[in-house]
Amino acid sequence: MPKSLTQYRIFIGSPSGLEEERKQFRLALEKCNMLHAEPRGVIFYPVGWEDKSSGGGRPQEQINEDLRKCDYAVFVLHDHWGSSTSGGGYSSGTEEEWELAEKLYKDAKLFNIALFFKQPSSSQLRDPGEDLKKVVEFKQQIEKEQKYLFKSFAQPDEFHELLEKQLAEWLRDREGTPPSLANVLVERINFDYLPDSPLNHDWTVGYNDPGAGAKWLGAADASISDSISIEMDDPHCAIDYRVSRNAALSDRLTCDVKFSDSTMLFVRVQLASGDGSGTTKLIKYILGTESPSPTQGYEDHEWTLPISPPALRNGWRRLDIILADSVAQTWGRFGWRFRGLLMIRLRGKLSISPISLFAQSVD
Repeated sequence: MPKSLTQYRIFIGSPSGLEEERKQFRLALEKCNMLHAEPRGVIFYPVGWEDKSSGGGRPQEQINEDLRKCDYAVFVLHDHWGSSTSGGGYSSGTEEEWELAEKLYKDAKLFNIALFFKQPSSSQLRDPGEDLKKVVEFKQQIEKEQKYLFKSFAQPDEFHELLEKQLAEWLRDREGTPPSLANVLVERINFDYLPDSPLNHDWTVGYNDPGAGAKWLGAADASISDSISIEMDDPHCAIDYRVSRNAALSDRLTCDVKFSDSTMLFVRVQLASGDGSGTTKLIKYILGTESPSPTQGYEDHEWTLPISPPALRNGWRRLDIILADSVAQTWGRFGWRFRGLLMIRLRGKLSISPISLFAQSVD
């Protein structure tokens, strides 16, 4: 059934030499649309010089006109400042775009400006050259004026993650968590009994035997207290936690996780369809950037949903999972919608913080 979507046009400005970052910009918008925007009735539309066809007039002015029609601007700089544009009076096209974006933002015609710097190598900084000097001076000016925050990155995939996170947070602040609800903590699954086994504290064996040598230790490198490090004799073993009746309506799950090659996090969810029928299915979360897909060999009851949560110190990641979004990306393709949370499953070697479950209560 057709539905209306609010479109936000996202502009990217950068000098040459950042072709891979511009590609990641579009991939990040695609992923953000799928994970965060479309469930809120929103779509992000990328805008860049690549979309311009040749035509009359000053080429930079055509790009400027596109920027004037945008809602959000992203700028990326590395070691190249760019070349001057004819008739504009600026040292580079990116400088001209930046000054225009600042004016649009000041006039409330642009919602936000996001600035990213790709880190130059140490050898480049020792002998920067004129181009890099201009980038460094611009960065120093931004730091001095403190009008805009910026992020630094080393690799294109890191830029992808930073941009996706920033857009998701901006969208959440602007549009709210659908449908404009407030989160209420309904259950916190703690591990404050270590080194005693979780199997003595409401967890059960899902499948396979964890073994007599299974280790349930405090995670010393975690930033959240009472985090657990799990290492079972059989890496294919899974342990399950059935949520309480009060937490069955939880639709948001947050925790920190340190993944290994064998780590998998599952949820068993209750689903409903438009005709009133219901069922229960599994969603498996793994670390990755691939598209969601039915789990091979278990297509009738399990989907795999790769995720790339923000990185923390010491190899940890911060998960903030909206279960309705997860269902929309997986079982929602068959007409199912999220109804409730039944169970959480942990498999493989991993470290994990206490798990917080939130329900949404209408204001």
